[in-house]
Amino acid sequence: MSMLFFRNRLCLFILPFLFLFAACNDASESAKVVRIADGDTITILHADNTQERIRLYGIDCPEKSQSFGNSARKFTGSLVFGKQASIRSMDRDKYGRTVAWVYVGEKNVNEELVRAGYAWHYRQHSNDAGLRRLEHEARKAKRGLWSESNPVPPWEYRQGVRYRASESKAEVQQSRPSLARAENKASHSDTLYHGNVKNRKFHLPGCSAYNCKNCTAEFRNREKAIEEGYEPCRMCNP
Repeated sequence: MSMLFFRNRLCLFILPFLFLFAACNDASESAKVVRIADGDTITILHADNTQERIRLYGIDCPEKSQSFGNSARKFTGSLVFGKQASIRSMDRDKYGRTVAWVYVGEKNVNEELVRAGYAWHYRQHSNDAGLRRLEHEARKAKRGLWSESNPVPPWEYRQGVRYRASESKAEVQQSRPSLARAENKASHSDTLYHGNVKNRKFHLPGCSAYNCKNCTAEFRNREKAIEEGYEPCRMCNP
């Protein structure tokens, strides 16, 4: 009897906290949408005039440079721009954006983007069954981006862009030494080199040692200087 009494009292103690947790989890605030960065990123203006960037939870829209990227941005704008939106925060991403469900009236903006075929269900960051079902329906109906035979998911597209950028950077770095040598050779073809008859080094014009007291030898090209037994100066690298 005493054990039953204890359990009942424990339940009465815990239940209010469970309701409070559920209420906090569903809590949302209303703010005006003042900017649309792309299909899944917006900026809201709070009552105290502070702005906050919102990344729509559970979805990933095409990048602006992808097919349907601008269409997704316009669709989001048509739903939320200049309107009061309710924001239900879920997380914060590595860029400092609030990741959230966004509502305008009765519409769930995250779901509407997937329903219209302007967003993928972002399964790497969400296991929401509703978004998964809406993507399946949009695919089947060939809405929006699903009208293409093989649309590229934005997370794969971003990875490809980063790879190409790093590859291009490496190519540029590799080409710089040969480019510099080519420019050096072209610009020095008609240069008058000065050679130091004592230490047998030769120098470019502008080198601090170019007009030294022993730099009396003159050469029209570096090949001639080397042929005469002179070595390139390590400071000016002729």
